[in-house]
Amino acid sequence: IIERAGDVIPKVVKVIPDKRLKNSKPYCLPDLCPSCGHEVYRPKGEVVIRCQNLSCPAQIKGRIEHFVSKNALDIDGLGNKLVDQLVEALLVKTVDDLFKLTSDDLLPLERMAEKSAKNIIVSVDNSKQTYFSRFLYALGIRNVGEHLSKVLEKHFEGDFPRFMSSKKEELESIFEVGEIVADEIVRFWSDSSNVKVVRSCFDLGIIIEPLNLKSTKQLLHGKTFVFTGSLKIFNRKKAQNIVESLGGEYSSSVGKKTDFVVAGESSGSKLIKAQKIGVPVITEDEFQKLISDK
Repeated sequence: IIERAGDVIPKVVKVIPDKRLKNSKPYCLPDLCPSCGHEVYRPKGEVVIRCQNLSCPAQIKGRIEHFVSKNALDIDGLGNKLVDQLVEALLVKTVDDLFKLTSDDLLPLERMAEKSAKNIIVSVDNSKQTYFSRFLYALGIRNVGEHLSKVLEKHFEGDFPRFMSSKKEELESIFEVGEIVADEIVRFWSDSSNVKVVRSCFDLGIIIEPLNLKSTKQLLHGKTFVFTGSLKIFNRKKAQNIVESLGGEYSSSVGKKTDFVVAGESSGSKLIKAQKIGVPVITEDEFQKLISDK
């Protein structure tokens, strides 16, 4: 018996055993990924089981598409169709294989001219000089998006090897990193094949730009901001980038560790909560004055 939970999501309410076919057999979820043979896991509170192997053949196209995307390594010219060809031609089996490609490898591919092939290789080479947060986001660790990648970049001061060997206790101590995210990160690095691929990326030329923590313009260092309502001067993405570039933290929710709530027009529950718990509320104009270099 199935019902629509919340009028939307199908929910199994009850099983009726006498309706079951007599030759039915129990279905057991596999312990190993049927594609790559790595151990699978079930995230806490979820039903689905997952494989977190960077090199899993069933996931490789999607992982590469994410790896080269604009907010990750931003490799120009590597669209989905070309990624499909690279994987199907067995030229790329793991993300680090991208850095082994030559223009001669690309030339036999469909609709590939000599100039296009050279331009793609140049784009791949240019992508090797990157930032901790971009490279981390590119790896596609579950629940680690753009914002958390920047949070982790600041905590580990751009030191990627240190991040790779981090413990759950340290990760959980970081503001905005909870138990679920910490578990995902530790599990990712506990897989030796993932570590091997990432180290290979560094061996093939990936360079993490140093994080400038001693900038004289870290005006918002240690301060956490929440934006609410309709903003006129900034959009949310620009506001987030400004806060983070000046050493502050951007959060989507109001809490005891929030230092300022920037309220635009039609502010709702976030403004109410800020007023309730005593978090300072400022306008966009006041925020603009705050970030001015005095």
